[in-house]
Amino acid sequence: MHVALAQAYNGFHKNIARHLQKLGVDTSFFDIDSPNWQKGIPVADAYFWHADDKGRKYELVAKRTAELTKITSRPVFPNLSQNIFFNNKFLQHYFLKSNNLPIPKTFVTDQINQAQKYISHTAYPFVTKIYHSASGQGVFLIKNKIAALKYLKNSKIFYAQEFIPDQDRDLRIITVGEKIAAAYWRINPTNWLHNLNHGSTISNKNIPQTAKTLAIKISKKMNFPWMAYDFIIKNHKPLILEFSGNFGVLGATQLGIDIRAKQAEYIVKQLNKS
Repeated sequence: MHVALAQAYNGFHKNIARHLQKLGVDTSFFDIDSPNWQKGIPVADAYFWHADDKGRKYELVAKRTAELTKITSRPVFPNLSQNIFFNNKFLQHYFLKSNNLPIPKTFVTDQINQAQKYISHTAYPFVTKIYHSASGQGVFLIKNKIAALKYLKNSKIFYAQEFIPDQDRDLRIITVGEKIAAAYWRINPTNWLHNLNHGSTISNKNIPQTAKTLAIKISKKMNFPWMAYDFIIKNHKPLILEFSGNFGVLGATQLGIDIRAKQAEYIVKQLNKS
């Protein structure tokens, strides 16, 4: 069994390669960022590309995943079903909304007049998100109309989400295949942002089964190889804030869970089926 891995600027491909090699898989690397990258694709049973966000537009990630799949006619991990959502909160929102999945009240538009109307009539504060952001970056709490109009001047797509007050935590659930790989609260009583890089602590106590069931349902329906879902609880009901296929694993690691090993095991399991 041979898996070819696209190189990542942060060396992530080497980490996954080590896990695959421990499972008896031969690995090789190729440069997916070179101008003629298609000519450098090695022959393999499957391909792995953890697309980083170093100046890369989300449209390119989906397009290149589709090309790699078509050229090789072999499985690509993550697949197009997952990578089409790469750092694209705009598309994520419409997917969640069209499937009647529980989300906070959210308003998205690329029309400035619609955004201005929303700003004039909405309740404050609310949360804005840069539609191609990740890891808690590009997320702002807008407290008044002046701040909202200032933010709008620099926004091609206006993405606004209701602010749910008195929340000292959110919930991260990671799936690998159709199983829960990790689930934990990210707790921060002093910051409304709960990402671990904002100083949050974690706990895996009393995780609501409804959230875990929902995460598995989506991953199964969409055939996601792996996915991280972020929830917030409102009136005892889990609401999906967003999801990401290129997620950090610090929280899971603190719980003693090796997500990268689980991803490698999933790849091998899928190839053994084919």
